[in-house]
Amino acid sequence: MLEKVIRVVVSGLAVGSLAATPETGSDLLAPERLERVNVAAEAALYRGKAAVRLVEAPGVTGDAETLAVVPGARLRQLRRNHTTQYISHPDHPWHRLRKESPGVYESYVDLVPGEWTRVKIVVSGTEARLFVRGAEQPGLIVKDLKLGASEGAVALWIGPGTEAHFAGLRVEPR
Repeated sequence: MLEKVIRVVVSGLAVGSLAATPETGSDLLAPERLERVNVAAEAALYRGKAAVRLVEAPGVTGDAETLAVVPGARLRQLRRNHTTQYISHPDHPWHRLRKESPGVYESYVDLVPGEWTRVKIVVSGTEARLFVRGAEQPGLIVKDLKLGASEGAVALWIGPGTEAHFAGLRVEPR
């Protein structure tokens, strides 16, 4: 069973749900390389780090998906008990998973708005474990990835009204 790892540094409460493929480098987050879905992306300097800044695109309303797909990588789309969430775009958005399986695909982790937060996601087969700020125990475990043991893309997800900065993306096999 192939295990994949992704380490992402994010700010605020926007923690994307990511899986992995072996690609690395600072240009993974170049705004012009991102496939933007209802978001605007721009290069930014945030708390002393080069980052990509994502915000909702003008005119986006309601429950529209807001994410930026990272080229050449893979996706398994993740307030108090909703701090971390797993989603699988496009068939299993958060509201469907929350309705069908309350509390199963989301959990609480202590985040500080505006602070850089290191996130690592380990994917093994159809299971994913999310580790926040170097924790030894995962803050979220998903035992049944909706796409199964398949390939997809990595995306950086933001919620309505969210401004998020992402930096230091590495996607690597384990």
